[in-house]
Amino acid sequence: MVVLSCGRLIEGLLGSLGALIVGLAVAIVTWALVWLRLFGMRRLRPEFAILAILPQALYFIIKFIDTESLKPFLSPAWQNMYFITWLAAMGTIIFSLRPGYHDNRRPVAHDPLFIMMAIITVAYGISTWANYAGDIFSI
Repeated sequence: MVVLSCGRLIEGLLGSLGALIVGLAVAIVTWALVWLRLFGMRRLRPEFAILAILPQALYFIIKFIDTESLKPFLSPAWQNMYFITWLAAMGTIIFSLRPGYHDNRRPVAHDPLFIMMAIITVAYGISTWANYAGDIFSI
């Protein structure tokens, strides 16, 4: 997830095509890891793992496409949809961090590691969303 949040750095080093290739390769690996975790937990369908990488993949794709053809997609409605994809990504990541079936002895609210990682995930999601949305929508 940390590599997926380095979009500007990767684009500055490799250009937009290189950033697209690296970003999508890392996104596929991240998707596979989240998919395996959700499959093993059996609480949320593994297909929801795509939500964990959707906003980052959209960033790399949008940065690769010419900006003139994106003018209709830069409206406030699309900005709100991009924010909703970030909320879905944060929710999926937090849900995949929950303990599995064998750890059902205590509630999630009493698991300090889960609480810390949930806070870090929310901070990561908000900061990366603000960085990427500002870059995409030229705020």
